[in-house]
This record gives sequence, C-alpha cells and structure tokens, in this order.
Amino acid sequence: MAGATEIIDSIKKIVNNWTNTQVPIMEDIYAGERTIEIKNTGRFQVGDEIMIRDPIVGGELGNTVEEIVDDTHLTLTIDLQKNWTVDQNAIVQKTYEQQMIAGIYTGEPDNIPQFPAITILATSRDSEWLTIDSTTEDFRIDVSVYNKAAAQEKGYRANIKLTDSIIFGLKKNIYPLIAPYIAVAALTDISTGDLFVKVESTEGFEAPGRVIIEDEWKQAELVMIEVVDDTTIKLTSPPGYNFDLEDNPLVIFCERFIYNSWPASTSFGEVFKGSLLKAAKISWFAHEELIWLYPPRETHLH
Repeated sequence: MAGATEIIDSIKKIVNNWTNTQVPIMEDIYAGERTIEIKNTGRFQVGDEIMIRDPIVGGELGNTVEEIVDDTHLTLTIDLQKNWTVDQNAIVQKTYEQQMIAGIYTGEPDNIPQFPAITILATSRDSEWLTIDSTTEDFRIDVSVYNKAAAQEKGYRANIKLTDSIIFGLKKNIYPLIAPYIAVAALTDISTGDLFVKVESTEGFEAPGRVIIEDEWKQAELVMIEVVDDTTIKLTSPPGYNFDLEDNPLVIFCERFIYNSWPASTSFGEVFKGSLLKAAKISWFAHEELIWLYPPRETHLH
C-alpha cells in the first residue's frame, strides 16, 4: 500500500520547482532593457525577486518582477546593467533578499549547514471509512523554512518571501502527482489545440483517467477520455501550454488520486538548531481515497 513517502517526494519536487525556480532566457538581453523573454513565466509572480546569471558573466542581483506580460515575457522594475546571451546559457532565478536556496531536506535535521533551508516532515496519517469499500487517508506534512537570525530584518524578510513562494506553489498543485504512476515520452509536439496526443506506449493507461503533461518548466493536468491505440490517447480538453518535443515532455497516467490538499496554516517565529534561526512552518494536508477490493471469501473489516 502506497504511503507518505511518495507524498513527501512529491511535495519536495513542488517546493523545489516553485522556490529554486530557474528558467533559461530565449532571446539575448541588453543593458538598459527591462522586458525579457524566458522559456516560461508560469512559476513567477508579480513581486518576485530575481537574479540573472550565467557561468561566464556571473550574476546580476536585486531586480523584481513588475509584470507578467504573457507566458514567455516578464517586465522587471529596474533596467538591467549587463548583457545576457542565450549562447552563454543565461537563466532567470528566484532569490530571497539576494539569497538562493541552499538546501531542501526530508525530515528535520538537528543541524542545518547552509541557509536559507527548507525541511519537509510528515507529522501524521489518519484513516476513516468513506464508503462501504473505500477510506479517506488524511496526511499531514509540515514544510519549514529556516534562515539565520543574525541578520535580523534580512532573515525575517527572506523567510516571508520564501514562505509565500512555497504556499503559492502548493496552492497551484492541489492535486499533486504522487507515485506510483506511468510516465511515457511524447512522440510529437503537443499544442494548445490538441485533443489527440501521441506517446511511446499506452500500456497500463485506463480511460477515463487523469493524466499530466509536463516538462522541466511547466505542467498541465488533464482528463483522458479514450485510449485510441497503442500510441495515442484522446483528451477531453486541450492543454493550456505548448509542449515542444525538444524539451522532452512526459505524459503521465496517475494511479493515485489526492482529491483535496491545502497549505492550511502558517506560523512564524524562532528556533534553535545549532544557532538561533528565523523560522516559518507551513502546515499542509492531503486527502486521498483508497479503494479496498477484498477477495470473495475475506470478510469486510467494518
């Protein structure tokens, strides 16, 4: 029976995607410009602090997203001071008071080597009957943010910004992808008008069912209405993004179903972990329905 470990792995992926966000630029950027083109803007919000960096020039810190123009364009609050090129693999990355995420940990280590850091800890699991053959499994997970308290205001502000990014990401993923699932590569580009999707294999896919199309920068959750043949599925509605084959998109058939999740509450304060730290704790819950199929000779346990 699948349990909390897979949920922790899913939350860790979501937290990393929405806090350690790194997206390549798609057009060269020149000093004095403020509107830039990137691979996808889906994981950015107005007010996000960002840096632009590459392996050669270094980094340019201290800018903020002023406007999400469209799916691929951002406008910043400050004119850029340097030139950035696609050939040099320049990226846009989220920062928090000019700091990047230093680590995301499963569990609750006593000592954390670098900051800011995030921990993900399962705190409880409860179960109760939902129908005659199914139960609701209630999972509770704490996502905590830590930063050094020595820089009083900077650490406090960084924690608030980082906590906001995590909460936003969790709210954008109320039906998180939880293992086990079947993931296969797309065989062709997938466009915003497509209802038929070509994949490597439809073995194990069952319609109707929930599918997710994703690449490194974006994700679309959809309903599959038909398995057409060994390499084709039909959707009830088209995806909201284009998925290009060069970005190695996956089509994922979900076998577990989280039907409700939410970052229900957040608390702020200080803790001692080798040194005094600024801390924030997000309490997240998820509800999953499990179907119990008993053999004919086995008594129902209710």
